[in-house]
Amino acid sequence: MASTMIPYTVNIKLAARTLTGTVNLQNKTAVDWGWQGLIAQGCHSSILIIDPNTAQTIQVLERHKANVVKVKWSRENYHHSLSSPYSLRLASADAAGKIIVWDVVSGVAHCEIQEHTKPIQDMDWLWAQDASRDLLLAIHPPNYIVLWNGDTGTKLWKKSYAENILSFSFDPFEPSNLALLTSEGIVFITDFSHSKPPGSGGKKVYIASPHSSPAHSKPAAAQPTGAKKALNKVKVLITNEKPT
Repeated sequence: MASTMIPYTVNIKLAARTLTGTVNLQNKTAVDWGWQGLIAQGCHSSILIIDPNTAQTIQVLERHKANVVKVKWSRENYHHSLSSPYSLRLASADAAGKIIVWDVVSGVAHCEIQEHTKPIQDMDWLWAQDASRDLLLAIHPPNYIVLWNGDTGTKLWKKSYAENILSFSFDPFEPSNLALLTSEGIVFITDFSHSKPPGSGGKKVYIASPHSSPAHSKPAAAQPTGAKKALNKVKVLITNEKPT
């Protein structure tokens, strides 16, 4: 009588996949995981398109002359049809201030954008795509935000601020709200629009150490130890008053 095989399950702990290879220090902020599941990564002056399921590079984009500092997949949160199909569109920016918008499938540069010759600090596609699917906001050092048409490379508007701008973040629920991280704090903008630059300088909120603000000084107390001491090292003060 033939014996019956009894199935059993073996739980194997798989190690995380590691993508090996050397990159430049300027590539440290050049990575983005797209809506379609693909990872774009800057590697010196090239961009690698990686399938994370297999850890394989499936496309390489080469046109930049300087190290790539930012990559951003275009959003596809709008109605698609045969006349308006899904696409693999990626924006990349380098240390020489050049932005390239790619057709990733063909590996061809769709358009190139250049405003200055300093590294792009940050950039992102506008998430509210009812008005346009091609709008790309970028920070050009030291203190400019510029809205570009990523399809034609046309500059739509440019706005400068008093402080150096480091990065930005859109309100995920209200497209007219934008927060700029500056060298001194945060600037909140409530009138962002694709049709014209913000009309005001925004509301400024400063960030400082709580121990450096005389307005919030307290009598000397016993010095904390352990975890509380570590927490105090990273504690910050949010205030409308500029620290002195």
